[in-house]
Amino acid sequence: MNASALTAFEREVAGYLLAGAAKQLAQLREQLAMASVAKRVETGVGFYVDLNVPAGLPTVVPEEFYVSDVLIELRDVRYGASAILLIAAGRLAQLEVATFDDPWPVNPEIVSWRYEPDPRLFPFG
Repeated sequence: MNASALTAFEREVAGYLLAGAAKQLAQLREQLAMASVAKRVETGVGFYVDLNVPAGLPTVVPEEFYVSDVLIELRDVRYGASAILLIAAGRLAQLEVATFDDPWPVNPEIVSWRYEPDPRLFPFG
């Protein structure tokens, strides 16, 4: 399935991943506000979304890393889900969300979320 806009669920999960005071996270939130979807693939236990970020927005350093410290409790999903946001060339590149065991729900609904581990660790301190 292809689309041009992130869904509300995708934006919410990415927002959890990018929460924080670090300068890089603020820059990535700016990118997220302008990002569009290049490709969306459903996997049966989740999905991944390849992202397009417009040229001209600030990039982050380091240029290559990922944020994956969010654990999500979803309604009717027994063991929850995890999320990962990949950054490549200093830009948001891909969001992936997957359950730990159950099939992906038709209409995912976040019941709660938490950061793991605590405190959050990033490659930029």
